[in-house]
This record gives sequence, structure tokens and C-alpha cells, in this order.
Amino acid sequence: MAVGNAVEKLRENVKDRINNATAEMSNVLVIGLTGSGKSSLINSIEQSVVGKPANLARVGRGVGENVTLCIEGCDMFSTLGDNLRDKVKFWDFVGLPNRDDEAIRTLISLALDGRIPENQPLTNPEYFEMCKEELEDEFPVIPDGPKIQRVVVVCAADEEIPTNLLKATKKAAQPATTAADRNIPLFLFISKVDKMVGEANAEGLSRRIHKARDTLDATNYFFEKATLYHEQTNAVNDPGMASNDSTDESLLRFLFNILNPTLRLVYAKPRPEPILGDLRRANRRKYIRTKRWVRKNLCPLWIAEAILLGLVAIVIAIVYLNRK
Repeated sequence: MAVGNAVEKLRENVKDRINNATAEMSNVLVIGLTGSGKSSLINSIEQSVVGKPANLARVGRGVGENVTLCIEGCDMFSTLGDNLRDKVKFWDFVGLPNRDDEAIRTLISLALDGRIPENQPLTNPEYFEMCKEELEDEFPVIPDGPKIQRVVVVCAADEEIPTNLLKATKKAAQPATTAADRNIPLFLFISKVDKMVGEANAEGLSRRIHKARDTLDATNYFFEKATLYHEQTNAVNDPGMASNDSTDESLLRFLFNILNPTLRLVYAKPRPEPILGDLRRANRRKYIRTKRWVRKNLCPLWIAEAILLGLVAIVIAIVYLNRK
């Protein structure tokens, strides 16, 4: 079978999966560093299916430029007809730093739970320094908020793999301590492979791919690499917008696997929000910060005082016994 015919067959199979997509696979969150190609991946997947350039997600025009400043929902394949409209939605997340700490894990977890409102700016640097309680207070439960059923992590081939961010994503989507509560499938996509051509770069690309796959435990089924369309521009007449069978095949295969209905998905049951009476959110944040400060600064003093009092008691007991 010719390559073109094989790609068309794959495209039809993908459309069948889109048509049969259920609510348990309809929301896909795309995570990565700033400039890794998250928005380009969304646009390229759309283009590979519909056959023409797409600008669903805004793409940066320079290296490291952060255009996505919030979480943006992209309704996919709406031009294909009513039977494929509103079936799949990709969520373009703000570029995250390469960190594996409480703030980053909590932000990802809140996005998975649908607690971060669409198009709410996430540029406030304080978000990335808050503790879990503060972030949960900042983004309370949204009734009927979109639950994420698939997570795609995008890494640029020409940059070092953000292993800390990959670890944070894995811990949020598949927490080891509560595996029975949440187990969201993770997919890995390596973008910008065209920037690593030649023997000199082949070894570096292979090393980075293995590093990323090992961090996410991504088997062949959950992994893909390709050069994306319009990685650095939104210009429709740009040569990078022209479709080709090789890129389409990689993107279609990746989407076909994402929409696999047999992938096991376990989601945490919603926990009731704590009842705080009429305490306002601002006061609650002060309360949380105060509690954190006390726990950080005063608790060690209490422990030291307890140890000191214990030593004093021992000395007094020894002196008392010696007098006898």
C-alpha cells in the first residue's frame, strides 16, 4: 500500500475514533515548558485530521515566547461536520517551569480536576510559590468543571528534557500513594526533531528521548516524535504550514492512540470542601499563611523546648537520686 493511501486509511480510522469518542476521553490537557510546542501540537493535530492549516491555539513567534498565559480550550475538528463537533477538546496550559514541587504539582492537579477557569490569567508569579492549601483556596471546586482524561507532555528535541516537570506531571496524574483514586493516561510528544538532524545531533536526540520516556514510563504506544507545522509562525502562507504524509502519519497515529477507548482511567471521587463558616477568602489565605509560618518557625522551637525540658527533668532526677 502506498504511503499516501496508508495515511488516508489512518485518517479515516482516526475520524471513526473521534466520532465514537465518549465523555471519558474527550478532554486532553497539553503541558510543557514555554516554547516547547504545545500550541503548535494542537494546531498540527487539527491540520493532520482536517487537511488544512489551523490556528486553534495561539503560537509564539520567537523562541521562549509565552503566548499561552492561561488554560485555553480548543474545540477540535469542528469543521468536519456535526457528528465530529464537540467530541474532543484539547486544553492548552500555560508554560510551566521545570520544577517538581508542591506548587507545580498542585497547579497541574487543579487543572486535571477542572478547577482552573478557562482563560483566567496564570501569569501571577505568586501562583508558583503558594502552598497547596493556598492554591486550593484560590481555585475552589467548579461545579461541572471539565475533568481531564488524557495528559500530553510536550518536550522540544533541541532542549534538555525538563525531567522535574515530567516528574511533577506524573505525580499529579498518577500519584503513587493514591493510585486507586486517580490514574490518568500520560502521553509524551517530542517536537522540533528537524532541529536535531545529522549524525552530530542524532546521539543527543536519542539520549533525550530515552531520558524523557524513562521519566514518564512512556512505552511506544504512549510516545511519538515529529516536526510540527507552523512551530514559530501563524502565517497561513508559511512553508511550514504545508501538510506532508510523514508528519500527518505521526500526528494521526498519536491521536489514534490518545483516543483509544480501552485505556484505563480512574478518577478521584470529589471530596467535600471544608466548611469555614463566613470566613472570607482573603482572611482564609491569611489564616493559611499564618498556619504555615507557625508550622515552619514555631514548631521546631516547641520541639527544642520539649527536648530541653526533658533533659532538665533527667538532670533533676539524677541529682535527686544522688542525694539519697
